[in-house]
Amino acid sequence: AMLDEVNPTPSATNRATLYYNCARASANLGRHISSLERCEKALKLKPDYTSAREQRAKSNLCIYNWKHAVDGKRLGWSR
Repeated sequence: AMLDEVNPTPSATNRATLYYNCARASANLGRHISSLERCEKALKLKPDYTSAREQRAKSNLCIYNWKHAVDGKRLGWSR
């Protein structure tokens, strides 16, 4: 349809970037649970998204969720 040509569905990478940007905005507003949820969505779309992993760790630190903040497997530090 003509609408699909004008407004295509964003790629998985673009959707991941949108979720990451929303996660950063949520964190800046002090809404760290929302930030974590958006980081998880970004990482489902793009598992190697380092910035989303870092934001997830920062938000976990802000809510005193130490275990997940420093868990190397969740951060992708161990292979």
